[in-house]
Amino acid sequence: VLIPAIHIHLTSAKNCCANRCGMFLSIGFAAVGVLGAIFSLSVASVGLANGPVCSLSKDNPENHWGRPFANSSGSYLSDKSLWSLCEIPENVVEFN
Repeated sequence: VLIPAIHIHLTSAKNCCANRCGMFLSIGFAAVGVLGAIFSLSVASVGLANGPVCSLSKDNPENHWGRPFANSSGSYLSDKSLWSLCEIPENVVEFN
């Protein structure tokens, strides 16, 4: 937010193309913001759908890392009994 505000403020100087340049930058920065919001929403949706990456065993965490909820279609979010499948890191399902 700060960088677009600085650019818009700087283009408002009294010269020949300040108004046109300022409008263009305003539209450009708004478009970049919308693209960033769409990207963020899609990454969050995929993360919720696949679930967190976690270790399935405290005894041997090196060999048992995975996504135990990847094929659950999001039902793990409402079934707290499944959350105990992820042992390392602790409380990773609640955190995500």
